[in-house]
Amino acid sequence: MCGEPPSFKCTKCNERVQCLNCGKEYVTFAVLQRHLTYECGRSPTFSCPFCQKMFKRRDSMKRHVLLLHKQLRE
Repeated sequence: MCGEPPSFKCTKCNERVQCLNCGKEYVTFAVLQRHLTYECGRSPTFSCPFCQKMFKRRDSMKRHVLLLHKQLRE
């Protein structure tokens, strides 16, 4: 990213951890790490096979297909 070491909020108290790039907040450091790895500043790479809607994460695309294209999968 910018080359500076990241500094995150405390994960042992009730404060949420915040992405230093975009400001989004998360409940756990693990979810922040997933955000940084797959979402923050990245273009969507997964597309729905039925409507071509784009997603940044595969699990989001799968959930979309299950909820919105149930009849098409059968």
